[in-house]
Amino acid sequence: MFTNQTDCSEVVLLFGKNTISKQMPFSEFEAVLDTYATIPEFGGQEARAAYLVVDLSLNITACVLFLVDFCDDGSINKSWNVPLRHMAEIAAPGPDLGSGPIRLVCHSQCPIAWQQNATWDPNMSGAADDFKMMVSLIKENKICLPTQGPGAGNNEASAPAQQPAWAAQAPPQQAPQQQAPYGAPSPGWGNPQAASQWGAQPGMPPNGNWPPPQPAQWQQPPPDWNGAPRPQYPPQQAPQNQEYPPAQGQEDEVSRAKTASLLRKLRLRLTTLENAKTKELAEHQFERQKEGQHFKIQKRRLQSFINSLTEQNEAQKQQLTSQKSQIASLEESVETKLQKAVKHEKKEIMALKQNFQRRLEENEVEEIARLKEICQVKEMELLYKEEITHQLREEVVVLRRDKIRLVDSGADNFLKKLDSLGLSFINFHPGIGHLSIPLEDMSKYMDDTESYVAEKCLVSQEAYAKWRRHYDQPVCQCETRPGEICGEKIQRQQVPAQYIEGETNRCTRHKKQGVNDAPYRSSNDGLA
Repeated sequence: MFTNQTDCSEVVLLFGKNTISKQMPFSEFEAVLDTYATIPEFGGQEARAAYLVVDLSLNITACVLFLVDFCDDGSINKSWNVPLRHMAEIAAPGPDLGSGPIRLVCHSQCPIAWQQNATWDPNMSGAADDFKMMVSLIKENKICLPTQGPGAGNNEASAPAQQPAWAAQAPPQQAPQQQAPYGAPSPGWGNPQAASQWGAQPGMPPNGNWPPPQPAQWQQPPPDWNGAPRPQYPPQQAPQNQEYPPAQGQEDEVSRAKTASLLRKLRLRLTTLENAKTKELAEHQFERQKEGQHFKIQKRRLQSFINSLTEQNEAQKQQLTSQKSQIASLEESVETKLQKAVKHEKKEIMALKQNFQRRLEENEVEEIARLKEICQVKEMELLYKEEITHQLREEVVVLRRDKIRLVDSGADNFLKKLDSLGLSFINFHPGIGHLSIPLEDMSKYMDDTESYVAEKCLVSQEAYAKWRRHYDQPVCQCETRPGEICGEKIQRQQVPAQYIEGETNRCTRHKKQGVNDAPYRSSNDGLA
């Protein structure tokens, strides 16, 4: 594409909502196109992008504003095919971004008609001017684009690198400003050759003269330095073949170039705004058309619904009228049937009452006879049970006598034989040791062992029980808190008669308070 690949750089910018989200060299964008890389942050959306050609002075010389469709994984859709370089080559002039008019391709200025839907129009108003953002980003040079080396401008031989023929622009020439003679028309007015250098634009006169020549008039000259008015002279008519100084012609060419650039920028902005308004108007018209169709469909549905409801209402009215007549006739027939049924039921009720009374009397007689028979049977059973009970009682008396006789002749004789043989019954009990039990006290010992042992220890049964608790668990039983005892181990008292409640079962610290536990507990609670 280029005469020299090192002269210019190719950059691709990806736009977000109101800013530029990503910039990359065109080689990196080609890697994304070849699926060697992806851009996940743009996955699943259609992004606005710009293809830029940048010279060694970081000035934009060509711009293609295109749309790119990303897949969900961040790769570009395989069906996407926009010839960016070819479109940049055949693009029409655009606004001046610092080095003359650029070659611009957008939706309003697309050289290939079938690619117009793949382009978009820039925003050229306010702080969100897309061209200003692109120029500012390229000037920052964050992706390290090649630039012109130092000292290149000091040597005429080291001229700027050659650009493509379509990107070459005539650099503006600065010429010393010279004041034209007073009253003389500006050079180039009425000069078709000078006007044809930049071409007639829409809104200009057909002959290319801009601004159009004014009719000859008397002009009021400025006052003299001392305030005195100067004499008026008729305007001088410039000869048609008059030649002007070259500096004045260069100044006019520069002003014409600036005017043409401004006009191109304004026409592009106007076309962009018209396309945006047209698109917005088409969208609104489409939405209104859809709403109108929707409303028409709803209207037809509602009308059909109303018609069906009206038909149903009429049918229900007719049905209601017929039902009313049927109900009236049914009421008459039911009333007559009801009267007949009431009379018939009265007769049946009377007959049922008589039948029930007769059956009730018969049942009473039968029930009385059955109950009498049952009473007789029960009386016979009762007599039989009384006889059996009397027999059983006699048997029990006999059995008891036999038991007493067997006991007297059995166990007592056995014990007496053991006693006669010199055997004695001895058992160990705490507090008294081995206790010898005579034969005559055996029954008493067996009936209440604890009472018998307490009697042998010369203490009451209650005192023996308290001593036994102390003997089994020799700890201090003084209650220090409600529900808690001291629990300190003490010496076990071996003799029940020497056991004293409140003293023997206390430790040395609590032994003196044994006789008056209540005050001791209250004082202890106060200390706690």
